[in-house]
Order: sequence, then C-alpha cells, then structure tokens
Amino acid sequence: MAAAVPTFSGGMKENGWDWLKEIKAHFADARMSTDAARCEYFELKLRADAARRFEELPEATRTDWKLLETEWKQMYPSRNTYFNNAKDIDEFYDLRITDSDLAKRNGENNEGDAEWAIAQFLERLRYLGTKVKDTSETSKGRHAFRHLPPLLRDRLPTYGTQGPALENLCADLTTLDHAYIAKLATQQERIQSQLDSISRFPTQISARPQRVGPQPRQFAPNAFTNTTTNAFNPPFTASAVFSQTDSQTRANRALRPIANNIAHAADASKNINPVANKNFDTNPDGIRQYEDAVNRWFATYGTDAIPNASCPFPLTPGSPSPGSGECWRCGHKGHYKESAECLRNNPLPDKEQQYRRIVGASILNAVRNIRTTAAFHIESGTFDEFDRNYAFTPDEAHYEEYQKADPFSGNDLGDGL
Repeated sequence: MAAAVPTFSGGMKENGWDWLKEIKAHFADARMSTDAARCEYFELKLRADAARRFEELPEATRTDWKLLETEWKQMYPSRNTYFNNAKDIDEFYDLRITDSDLAKRNGENNEGDAEWAIAQFLERLRYLGTKVKDTSETSKGRHAFRHLPPLLRDRLPTYGTQGPALENLCADLTTLDHAYIAKLATQQERIQSQLDSISRFPTQISARPQRVGPQPRQFAPNAFTNTTTNAFNPPFTASAVFSQTDSQTRANRALRPIANNIAHAADASKNINPVANKNFDTNPDGIRQYEDAVNRWFATYGTDAIPNASCPFPLTPGSPSPGSGECWRCGHKGHYKESAECLRNNPLPDKEQQYRRIVGASILNAVRNIRTTAAFHIESGTFDEFDRNYAFTPDEAHYEEYQKADPFSGNDLGDGL
C-alpha cells in the first residue's frame, strides 16, 4: 500500500520541488494515471498559501497534470536555482568598479586592441542585470550609475532625475575612451601616492627616538710611581699631574637623555598627538576604543579646538579614510553632499565633519597646485622633465601607446589633468 503524502502549505521551510517528487512517486505506487485523479489528489494535499495560489490558476491548468506540473515548478523552483538567483541578485547590487580598477589592463580583445577592466565590468553588469527580474530597467540603471567613480560618471550624459536604463548606461560606457580614462586613473593614483607620502612625513619625524648625548672619555685611574723615589721625591699619580678644573669636570660629566626630563616629557606629549587616529573596528571592542579616543581628544584639545593634521579627530568605526572621495557629512561614498541618498544616512559628529572637510580641501589644493605646475611647464617648454617625474615613466610597457610627440594631447577631451 502506498504511503500517504504529507500536506504542503508553501511555507519558508518547505521545499515545493521535493514535495512534487514525493507526490509523483505516490502516483506511481498508487497507479494513478488519469489527469483527473492526479489533479484531485494534488489539490487535497494543499493548504494555506499553496491552496490559494492553486485556486488562482486557470481551470485548464488545474485539470491538466502536465500544465499543472509545469506551473508548479515555476512557482516553487528547486532550492539550488533559488540560491543561485539570490546570489546573482546580491552580486548585482554589490558590483563596483573603483578608480584603481580603471587603470588595470586585462589583456587584448579579438581585434588585438587593449582591453581594460571597464570592459569586463560592463560584461558582468549586463549579465547580472538579466538576473534581477522584479526591478525595472531604469531602477537598475539608476543604481549602477550612482555607484560609478567620478572619472566615469562625469563623462556620461545627463540622464535626469529618473536615471538611465541599464542597457543605455552600458552603451554610453562602451563609447568612452577606456584607454584615456585608464591614463587619468594612473595619474590620479600617483598624485594620491605623493600626497600620502607628504602626510606621513610629520608622523615619521615625531616617531624618531630621542638622541642621547655623547659619553665622556674616562681616564684610567691607575697610578704609576717613579723608580727613583726617595725621601725628597715622593711617588706621584696621574690625578696629581693631570688635575681637572671645574669647567672640565662639568664638560666630562655624562649627558642626561632628554626623555629622562619629566617636565620636558610632559610637554612633548602634546606634540606627538596622544589621541590615536585610526580606523576602528565595528565590533564592541572597536566601538569602545573609539569612544575612549573621542573622550581623550576633547580632554586634550578642548571643545573649541578645530581638528587638523596635527590634532586629527578619531574616525567613526567602519568609515573610509578622510580625503578618499567620501561625503564628509555622512562618511559614505558614491553621492554628493546633502543629496537624497546623503540625507537618508546619519550624519557624522561635527568635529569629524570639520576634519574630513579640511583634509579633503587640503588634497584638492595640492592637486590644483600640481595642475598649475604642469601648466607652467607646458608654457615654458619643460613639460617632458615634469612628465618623467610626476606622470608616466618612459619604460612602462602598459602605456607605450601614449609616448607620442604631443604628450599632452589628452586636453582635447576637456580634462584638466
């Protein structure tokens, strides 16, 4: 006798695909061959949401077993198919391309031209976009556009408030000069590397150990006597012959290290920044360390102090480094200050906002100074030397195509770098 099939209600912990296999095995054991018998037994085993969805099917589907089985597989797909689709959807919303990725060269395409990372990004974006079924093409394109780096987003047309459709966005990205964008990204990386080196220089100076004064030369205390001594010529020693004055004694005295001076050590602690400025972890221990660092900052500098490079304000756990293109109001990337996306995020502390704004302005001014220097070298005819020091190294194989007679021909695209 065939075993009874359990009921099915369509809950989160139930697997409709496996339940369909059980009921088909029951049909074979009970020798149910007609569509009427199979569909009737199938309906008797349904409960709750599954029964409601069965009632919403057309009459022809509810009485034809082949049609009913096909419709059921679409409503309750296999667990592996569901997991794969969910993984692709999550990957679509997390897909990003950064400024450092733009400079990567993946190889060559079928025509022998250089293929950059942006081409691979577009291929992946198109594929994952087809896996997101319950979202409009405009919503998918708007999401991808918001998370593009400025080097790409600033070269795309204006799409309006609704944003572009995903396919239109991919088509516009394809028409961009990928090689030229890679060149700009490389220049931007080198400028950022120089700025990082400059910002680390004060820290390296303050971390140098204190030098200890030279040790005095010690004279041997051994005494020597004269072999011809008598009652009128008593023995003598080196201390009697080479007697030192008070000034010589003070000069030969060992110098005390500066670190041993308590008063000086207390004053120096204010110059070496006692508040640690680092990226704290988001776990409870990291949050506790962050709160302690904030309290130490206010105790050291006061509530009226303005954070700067010499007294940086502690960064919120999980937030990016200052000056990395983030919004200084909320600490997130990919949007402009006080935009709709920015207003949905919680603002950072006022002192941290001031610190991020100051760091961002410092980096922007440094970049402008380098651009001004480049323009000066162009006008004076010495740009080749400047280009060797700050732009491209002549022996780089990745950028051989840019070693032309006019090394600054990129200006015709309207870029200031």
